[in-house]
Amino acid sequence: MEVEKAIRTRRTHKAFGARELDRAVIEELVELARWAPNHHLTNPWRFRVIGEHTRARLMDLAEAEKSGAALKPQRAPTLIADAAWAHGQAQAACWPTVVVNPRSAAMRERPCLHSGRS
Repeated sequence: MEVEKAIRTRRTHKAFGARELDRAVIEELVELARWAPNHHLTNPWRFRVIGEHTRARLMDLAEAEKSGAALKPQRAPTLIADAAWAHGQAQAACWPTVVVNPRSAAMRERPCLHSGRS
């Protein structure tokens, strides 16, 4: 793809189909995302593929936070999050559409979401 076309046709997609992507496709997309430009070649991202089980746990936290964005993760069959630590703070750099205050009661009750399984 030529550079001009890539720049002019770039979009943020907010509508998701219900079809789940194959694991190989997800791995290829994450690998391509790793090649995005970044500050001083620091590669500041740590991607995590979030499946149905972990997404349900995130939804519990979002519900506890009463976040207005709580329903968006339900629209995608698989989530990919950049779980890098932002500026040394105890918060994720980006959770796709789920915002959780790390000091909230919900986080104190469940400080660790990662179970090794999605």
